[in-house]
Amino acid sequence: MKYFCLFIISLILYIYAPNEYDHNYCYGLTIMFFIECFLLLKENYRNRSIIDFNIIFLSSFFFVTYAYPTFIYGTINDTLTSVGGQVLNEQYITRAVALSHFAINCYFLGFFLTYRKQRLNRIQYNELLDNKIIKESILKKIYLLLFWGTLIIYVKHLFSSTSIAVTESPFFYDLYRIIFTVGLSLSTLQYIPQNTGMIKFILINRFYIFPALILILICLFIGDRGPVLYLGLVIASIYILFVKKLKIYVIILYCSAAVLLMFLIRETRGTSSSISSGGIENFVENSNESILGVGSLWGLFADLTDIHNEMTIGYECVQKKGVMYPEKIIIIPFYPIPKVPSILSNFLYSESFNDISSGKIIQKYVSNYIIWNNGTHCVVDIYIHWGIVGVIFFFFLFGWFIGLVYKRENQNIFYSIIFIALIAESLYLPRGSILSIIRTVTYLAIIMHVSIKSYRIVREIH
Repeated sequence: MKYFCLFIISLILYIYAPNEYDHNYCYGLTIMFFIECFLLLKENYRNRSIIDFNIIFLSSFFFVTYAYPTFIYGTINDTLTSVGGQVLNEQYITRAVALSHFAINCYFLGFFLTYRKQRLNRIQYNELLDNKIIKESILKKIYLLLFWGTLIIYVKHLFSSTSIAVTESPFFYDLYRIIFTVGLSLSTLQYIPQNTGMIKFILINRFYIFPALILILICLFIGDRGPVLYLGLVIASIYILFVKKLKIYVIILYCSAAVLLMFLIRETRGTSSSISSGGIENFVENSNESILGVGSLWGLFADLTDIHNEMTIGYECVQKKGVMYPEKIIIIPFYPIPKVPSILSNFLYSESFNDISSGKIIQKYVSNYIIWNNGTHCVVDIYIHWGIVGVIFFFFLFGWFIGLVYKRENQNIFYSIIFIALIAESLYLPRGSILSIIRTVTYLAIIMHVSIKSYRIVREIH
């Protein structure tokens, strides 16, 4: 009942949000968000590690939504550049934050309607494979095939492309990262005793981890952080959730180091100070200048806090032009199938699937003022196509699905592994699209069916 009340309150706060920038209003929404996060995490944090989907997802959502308008805008730490200032209309900031606040309350409502239906006792993860027949040879052959294919693509990109993101054959990489998640999870559950040390964990799982480390090093060299974050979070979350819990201060120390490394890669990539251009020694020397030039801790999270631009501009775009490409909803079920979304998009609109994305719409909207190619915000990604109704429907459904995964992840091998994959995607979901998990879940289901004869586990909890 309390989450339904909060849902209604957030809707009212959105309806009556001022049509101008109001710092106090944004501050109040931020305080409410913190309180609601505390209530949610208090409910589902028992016996969990700090490595958890909701902790990472909601932290990232704070940075992309609340951080800039509440703590940065108009201060000495203002990361809004002159480029952004030319296109950002501050009268839409508060309403964009209020809309995002309403969206996350739709998520909270959906989450607890599912999660509260049944309280389940935790069981040991290594019991999940009882009576399972794993076709390990098939899984390993598929993994090697996808690894070598991905490696060839990355090496080709390394020597022939000037861009940073490895965008060629994205479905090939998607399949690789999913089978890596499945393979490493099953290998850990099968062969790794609980409380095993990290070094031994890596050595026993070397068939999966060593090839992944090669791809991680290549991506660090190129400057593409997406695969690094995904593969790194998969390894860390599998170890912490399946094998051995780490102390909170240890996790915070590792996370701090990772944040700093990702920041330095962002600051130096594409310049003479990058690893690919100047080598490791030059990268280390210039890293000190990058750190000193940050100005504040907010600068370390600029990748996330800067997304307030997309949130505000996307909201303004809908107010002035209305929703765009609503028929895109027909394409959603076909997301996992290569080329089909583009075929349907061309059929419906005579435009490519990429051209009807929210990020591309925002880019076109400001094209008269500036070249814009940064990304999107998860709420605007829905709002720009289906308006407030779409925000309610999709974020409620998203919360319902995440709640379902939470409820079953320690009872069913499929949900255990999808929980790992969701954790790995949780950091970038707020600055992307929540619909991207459709492809992840579908590929997981297919690979699980291929590698495990019967993966569903039915247990009675007494």
